[in-house]
Amino acid sequence: MSEEQQDERGPVSWEAFNWMRQEIPRLQAEVEQLRRDVEFWQQQTNHWYMKANYTPEQIAEFARRRARGE
Repeated sequence: MSEEQQDERGPVSWEAFNWMRQEIPRLQAEVEQLRRDVEFWQQQTNHWYMKANYTPEQIAEFARRRARGE
């Protein structure tokens, strides 16, 4: 084994190193799904907070302002 190969993977077996490399795409997909879940639940929380604390007219005004970019 060359010095460069040893530096690339450190003191880890090739089996473990290859398994870890194969896990990277799965873990990245899982992180992306979790980000989408967090965004969804933030929207849900905002929705129910707005419903509980503002009148429908105020919510409609907020939506109009958001659409105009204010």
